[in-house]
Amino acid sequence: MENRIKEARKHFGLTQQQVKDLLGIPTRTQQGWENGERKPAPWMEEMVIREYERISKTKKARTNNRPGIIIVSFNLVLICGVVLLLYRLTFYIQIQQQFSFAADL
Repeated sequence: MENRIKEARKHFGLTQQQVKDLLGIPTRTQQGWENGERKPAPWMEEMVIREYERISKTKKARTNNRPGIIIVSFNLVLICGVVLLLYRLTFYIQIQQQFSFAADL
């Protein structure tokens, strides 16, 4: 009986620890799948294999020229800027509401 999950993990050069860290699949669950003690649902098996492929491609892209770190850093800065902007906007709206309430008195 073929074990597609184990074959795919090895094919894409991933360790069980990497899968645990990146996908959150416990090592014991992976061992059960790979040893034939357990059988994931067909849709789960397909999804896991697709994720192995995606991780492998991402890993290769980052190894080749490291643009992923710059993109992630830029996205993090952008998200922080948006959060700060929303915080300031919320604060501004609260101040406006307080002044308009005081003016109504």
